[in-house]
Amino acid sequence: MSFVAFKGNAVRQLATQFLALAEKQNATVPLMVAHRLMAASLLFTGDLAKRRSHFDQAITLYDPAEHRSLAIRFGQDVRVAILSLRSLALWMLGYPGAACADAERAIQEARVIGQAATIMYALFWASATYVCCGKYAAASPLIDELVLLAGKKGAFHWRALGMME
Repeated sequence: MSFVAFKGNAVRQLATQFLALAEKQNATVPLMVAHRLMAASLLFTGDLAKRRSHFDQAITLYDPAEHRSLAIRFGQDVRVAILSLRSLALWMLGYPGAACADAERAIQEARVIGQAATIMYALFWASATYVCCGKYAAASPLIDELVLLAGKKGAFHWRALGMME
């Protein structure tokens, strides 16, 4: 609720608590998810300095053979989600080439996985990154694909977001 309502301080505090608990457990999946949550909370609350290291740590912990099945639990593949949001963070840090590379990797991996929710997530965030980087020709077909796929799947949230870009 705090994330959707954008209660930034609450989101950061909860992410910090989750990370502390994950570090106590010292188990890969909770740590990976905790770093993803911490990175996302820092991204959306504007802390440029710390968020990249959390994205990088989450990526390092990800093992496709072991963690791809988590997409069912989390709604989308964890690595694709990390790459997608890290692409936006890289653009904000002034690395448009690296941002586009992460966006492209996220789309490629989402297509390999083949789960519609993961593909829509990657399409949305990659198109947002491409727009920020001024690569409108690269963003346009992704937005069209997102709107079409979301319409077929009845995913009106993603369809509406795609139509806004």
